[in-house]
Amino acid sequence: MLYLHLSALSICFAVALYYRKALNGDLKPIFWLLILSVITEAIGAYYLLMGERVVNNKIFHIYQPLEYIALALFFINVVENHKFKQIIRISIPIVTLAHILNSVYFQNLNQPPSNGFLLTSFFVCIWSMLFYYSILTIETEKKIWRNSNFIMGTGILFFYAGAFFVMGLIQIVSQYDIALGKRLFNINHVLNILMYSLFTYGIICKAKYPQ
Repeated sequence: MLYLHLSALSICFAVALYYRKALNGDLKPIFWLLILSVITEAIGAYYLLMGERVVNNKIFHIYQPLEYIALALFFINVVENHKFKQIIRISIPIVTLAHILNSVYFQNLNQPPSNGFLLTSFFVCIWSMLFYYSILTIETEKKIWRNSNFIMGTGILFFYAGAFFVMGLIQIVSQYDIALGKRLFNINHVLNILMYSLFTYGIICKAKYPQ
Protein backbone atom coordinates (compact mmCIF):
# COMPACT_ATOMS: atom_id res chain seq x y z
CA MET A 1 0.00 0.00 0.00
CA LEU A 2 2.93 2.34 0.69
CA TYR A 3 4.10 1.94 -2.90
CA LEU A 4 0.65 2.87 -4.24
CA HIS A 5 0.68 5.91 -1.96
CA LEU A 6 4.12 6.97 -3.25
CA SER A 7 3.05 6.28 -6.85
CA ALA A 8 -0.01 8.52 -6.47
CA LEU A 9 2.19 11.28 -5.03
CA SER A 10 4.75 10.87 -7.83
CA ILE A 11 2.08 11.08 -10.54
CA CYS A 12 0.55 14.14 -8.89
CA PHE A 13 3.93 15.84 -8.68
CA ALA A 14 4.71 15.04 -12.32
CA VAL A 15 1.39 16.54 -13.42
CA ALA A 16 2.06 19.61 -11.23
CA LEU A 17 5.44 20.09 -12.89
CA TYR A 18 3.88 19.73 -16.34
CA TYR A 19 1.22 22.36 -15.57
CA ARG A 20 3.53 24.49 -13.40
CA LYS A 21 2.48 27.80 -14.98
CA ALA A 22 -1.16 27.14 -14.12
CA LEU A 23 -0.32 26.89 -10.41
CA ASN A 24 0.95 30.42 -9.84
CA GLY A 25 -2.29 31.67 -8.26
CA ASP A 26 -4.35 30.09 -5.51
CA LEU A 27 -2.67 26.70 -5.89
CA LYS A 28 0.91 27.87 -5.45
CA PRO A 29 1.03 26.69 -1.79
CA ILE A 30 -0.16 23.28 -2.97
CA PHE A 31 2.74 23.11 -5.42
CA TRP A 32 5.21 23.87 -2.63
CA LEU A 33 3.46 21.32 -0.42
CA LEU A 34 3.93 18.69 -3.13
CA ILE A 35 7.64 19.50 -3.39
CA LEU A 36 7.95 19.23 0.39
CA SER A 37 5.95 15.98 0.42
CA VAL A 38 8.01 14.35 -2.34
CA ILE A 39 11.27 15.15 -0.55
CA THR A 40 9.97 14.07 2.85
CA GLU A 41 8.29 10.88 1.64
CA ALA A 42 11.35 9.85 -0.41
CA ILE A 43 13.71 10.31 2.53
CA GLY A 44 11.21 8.75 4.92
CA ALA A 45 10.64 5.71 2.68
CA TYR A 46 14.39 5.17 2.33
CA TYR A 47 15.04 5.20 6.07
CA LEU A 48 11.93 3.11 6.71
CA LEU A 49 13.22 0.42 4.34
CA MET A 50 16.61 0.63 6.05
CA GLY A 51 14.88 0.12 9.40
CA GLU A 52 15.87 3.57 10.69
CA ARG A 53 12.53 4.58 12.19
CA VAL A 54 14.14 7.11 14.54
CA VAL A 55 15.56 9.10 11.63
CA ASN A 56 12.20 8.83 9.88
CA ASN A 57 10.47 10.33 12.93
CA LYS A 58 12.86 13.29 13.00
CA ILE A 59 12.04 14.11 9.38
CA PHE A 60 8.33 14.31 10.12
CA HIS A 61 8.91 16.57 13.12
CA ILE A 62 10.34 19.05 10.61
CA TYR A 63 7.77 18.34 7.92
CA GLN A 64 4.60 18.85 9.92
CA PRO A 65 4.84 22.57 10.78
CA LEU A 66 5.88 23.32 7.19
CA GLU A 67 2.95 21.25 5.97
CA TYR A 68 0.55 23.27 8.11
CA ILE A 69 1.98 26.58 6.86
CA ALA A 70 1.48 25.53 3.22
CA LEU A 71 -2.10 24.37 3.86
CA ALA A 72 -2.96 27.52 5.80
CA LEU A 73 -1.63 29.70 2.97
CA PHE A 74 -3.79 27.76 0.51
CA PHE A 75 -6.91 28.41 2.56
CA ILE A 76 -5.98 32.07 2.98
CA ASN A 77 -5.91 32.25 -0.83
CA VAL A 78 -9.26 30.54 -1.43
CA VAL A 79 -11.41 31.67 1.51
CA GLU A 80 -13.20 34.88 0.58
CA ASN A 81 -14.22 36.20 3.98
CA HIS A 82 -11.62 38.70 5.29
CA LYS A 83 -12.20 37.76 8.95
CA PHE A 84 -11.69 34.10 8.14
CA LYS A 85 -8.44 34.94 6.36
CA GLN A 86 -7.21 36.81 9.43
CA ILE A 87 -8.07 33.94 11.74
CA ILE A 88 -6.12 31.51 9.56
CA ARG A 89 -3.14 33.90 9.41
CA ILE A 90 -3.09 34.20 13.21
CA SER A 91 -3.17 30.41 13.52
CA ILE A 92 0.10 29.95 11.62
CA PRO A 93 2.52 31.10 14.35
CA ILE A 94 0.35 29.56 17.07
CA VAL A 95 0.22 26.11 15.48
CA THR A 96 3.89 26.28 14.51
CA LEU A 97 4.81 27.05 18.13
CA ALA A 98 2.60 24.18 19.30
CA HIS A 99 4.47 21.81 16.98
CA ILE A 100 7.80 22.96 18.40
CA LEU A 101 6.60 22.58 22.00
CA ASN A 102 5.29 19.11 21.22
CA SER A 103 8.68 18.09 19.79
CA VAL A 104 10.56 19.51 22.78
CA TYR A 105 8.35 18.54 25.73
CA PHE A 106 5.89 15.80 24.75
CA GLN A 107 7.02 13.72 21.78
CA ASN A 108 10.76 14.08 21.27
CA LEU A 109 12.46 13.75 17.89
CA ASN A 110 12.85 10.00 18.33
CA GLN A 111 9.08 9.50 18.60
CA PRO A 112 6.41 9.78 15.89
CA PRO A 113 4.89 13.32 16.12
CA SER A 114 1.32 12.04 16.21
CA ASN A 115 0.14 14.88 18.46
CA GLY A 116 1.34 17.39 15.89
CA PHE A 117 -0.47 15.55 13.11
CA LEU A 118 -3.71 15.53 15.06
CA LEU A 119 -3.33 19.25 15.75
CA THR A 120 -2.77 20.02 12.07
CA SER A 121 -5.69 17.82 11.05
CA PHE A 122 -8.03 19.52 13.51
CA PHE A 123 -7.31 23.02 12.25
CA VAL A 124 -7.22 22.02 8.58
CA CYS A 125 -10.69 20.47 8.91
CA ILE A 126 -11.99 23.74 10.38
CA TRP A 127 -10.45 25.78 7.55
CA SER A 128 -11.97 23.35 5.05
CA MET A 129 -15.40 24.00 6.52
CA LEU A 130 -14.85 27.76 6.27
CA PHE A 131 -13.83 27.28 2.64
CA TYR A 132 -17.00 25.31 1.88
CA TYR A 133 -18.99 28.10 3.51
CA SER A 134 -17.28 30.57 1.18
CA ILE A 135 -18.15 28.42 -1.83
CA LEU A 136 -21.80 28.24 -0.81
CA THR A 137 -22.15 31.99 -0.25
CA ILE A 138 -20.51 33.12 -3.51
CA GLU A 139 -22.16 32.65 -6.87
CA THR A 140 -20.02 31.08 -9.55
CA GLU A 141 -20.73 30.11 -13.11
CA LYS A 142 -18.10 27.37 -13.09
CA LYS A 143 -19.35 23.83 -12.60
CA ILE A 144 -18.29 22.63 -9.17
CA TRP A 145 -16.55 19.52 -10.51
CA ARG A 146 -14.31 21.77 -12.63
CA ASN A 147 -13.50 24.18 -9.81
CA SER A 148 -9.87 23.37 -8.92
CA ASN A 149 -10.05 25.06 -5.51
CA PHE A 150 -13.11 23.02 -4.56
CA ILE A 151 -11.48 19.79 -5.73
CA MET A 152 -8.29 20.54 -3.79
CA GLY A 153 -10.27 21.49 -0.69
CA THR A 154 -12.25 18.27 -0.94
CA GLY A 155 -9.09 16.19 -1.21
CA ILE A 156 -7.62 17.94 1.81
CA LEU A 157 -10.80 17.47 3.86
CA PHE A 158 -11.12 13.77 2.99
CA PHE A 159 -7.55 13.06 4.00
CA TYR A 160 -7.27 15.11 7.18
CA ALA A 161 -10.75 14.32 8.51
CA GLY A 162 -10.23 10.60 7.88
CA ALA A 163 -6.64 10.57 9.13
CA PHE A 164 -7.62 12.50 12.29
CA PHE A 165 -9.79 9.59 13.43
CA VAL A 166 -7.50 6.88 12.05
CA MET A 167 -4.38 8.23 13.76
CA GLY A 168 -6.27 8.67 17.01
CA LEU A 169 -7.48 5.07 16.74
CA ILE A 170 -3.97 3.82 15.95
CA GLN A 171 -2.59 5.55 19.05
CA ILE A 172 -5.16 3.77 21.24
CA VAL A 173 -4.93 0.35 19.54
CA SER A 174 -1.11 0.34 19.49
CA GLN A 175 -1.06 0.47 23.30
CA TYR A 176 -2.59 -3.02 23.31
CA ASP A 177 -1.67 -4.52 19.91
CA ILE A 178 1.24 -2.97 18.00
CA ALA A 179 0.82 -5.30 15.01
CA LEU A 180 -2.83 -4.33 14.58
CA GLY A 181 -1.91 -0.65 14.89
CA LYS A 182 0.57 -1.06 12.02
CA ARG A 183 -2.08 -2.75 9.86
CA LEU A 184 -4.55 0.04 10.55
CA PHE A 185 -1.99 2.51 9.19
CA ASN A 186 -2.80 1.16 5.71
CA ILE A 187 -6.01 3.20 5.93
CA ASN A 188 -3.80 6.28 6.05
CA HIS A 189 -2.17 5.21 2.79
CA VAL A 190 -5.60 4.84 1.17
CA LEU A 191 -6.52 8.36 2.29
CA ASN A 192 -3.27 9.67 0.84
CA ILE A 193 -4.00 7.98 -2.49
CA LEU A 194 -7.45 9.56 -2.56
CA MET A 195 -6.06 13.03 -1.75
CA TYR A 196 -3.29 12.92 -4.33
CA SER A 197 -5.72 11.60 -6.96
CA LEU A 198 -8.01 14.56 -6.33
CA PHE A 199 -5.00 16.90 -6.37
CA THR A 200 -4.02 15.53 -9.78
CA TYR A 201 -7.54 16.06 -11.12
CA GLY A 202 -7.69 19.53 -9.57
CA ILE A 203 -4.40 20.56 -11.18
CA ILE A 204 -5.63 19.39 -14.59
CA CYS A 205 -8.88 21.34 -14.10
CA LYS A 206 -6.89 24.44 -13.16
CA ALA A 207 -4.94 24.17 -16.41
CA LYS A 208 -7.87 23.25 -18.65
CA TYR A 209 -10.58 25.44 -17.07
CA PRO A 210 -8.81 28.51 -15.59
CA GLN A 211 -10.95 30.61 -13.26
